This record gives sequence, C-alpha cells and structure tokens, in this order.
Amino acid sequence: MTLQEIYEIERALKELEQEVRESKGKRRSLRDRLWYQRFKPQLSKLVGFGAKDPRLASCEAYDAVCDHLIDLLE
Repeated sequence: MTLQEIYEIERALKELEQEVRESKGKRRSLRDRLWYQRFKPQLSKLVGFGAKDPRLASCEAYDAVCDHLIDLLE
C-alpha cells in the first residue's frame, strides 16, 4: 500500500502532517518532545495496530507514515 493510499483511507493523517510541518522550525529538543508526546501517540491511533480501519492495521502502514513524518521534521 502506498503512502497516498494510506492517506486516502485515513484523512486525519493530513491534519497530523500539517501539525508536524508547523513544528519544523522549532528547536530540535522541542521537536523531539512533540514527536514523542503528541505526534507519535496520535499516529498510533490512526495507523498500525491501533488503527480503526483494518486495512491500516499493519507494521508496514505504520512504518511508511512514521518515516514520512520524521523526514518532515528533519
């Protein structure tokens, strides 16, 4: 499943991505804190084993989105 297909299934990921993008200019320590305290818990509810949609309940879906969002923070 592609990242685009995942985003089409779970539209809340676009909002999460926007939040991640908005944190890009912040200090690294703050971005790390935001990732672990805010973004990652949200992500875990949308894709991976915590996903409501069974099509997204996989390690592959979680890893794809996780890698993408982390790349945005760099």
